[in-house]
Amino acid sequence: MRALLRIIAGEFKGRRLKVPSGRTVRPTGDRVREAWFSILQQAIPGARVLDLFAGSGALGFEALSRGAVSVDFVETRRSSLAILKANSEALKVEDRVTIHRTDAVRFAERLEPGQFDVARRLKPIIARR
Repeated sequence: MRALLRIIAGEFKGRRLKVPSGRTVRPTGDRVREAWFSILQQAIPGARVLDLFAGSGALGFEALSRGAVSVDFVETRRSSLAILKANSEALKVEDRVTIHRTDAVRFAERLEPGQFDVARRLKPIIARR
């Protein structure tokens, strides 16, 4: 069974998001998202948001819930891409979401200044054995 996250505040408060199964995706927890949005609360309404290494898209969907006009998700894992699509459909925000299947670093290298108002980059930790 897949884990679920909830949207903390805004238009979609309390709505649940699907999360990809497995240990390769570590969704940003409620407390971290709450702290992040507390810091950025004035920048979110009307913002164009970029969510690199998107995973479940929890941060991007939280931003939409709090008034962002659009979110671009960048992800390479098929399971995460499917979850991003399912979450955007469940929230009925497909017209405000763009999902890019590409390497996040390469995507970021091609960005133009001012293309996004808020960007989130959390590089995944790769476990070494």
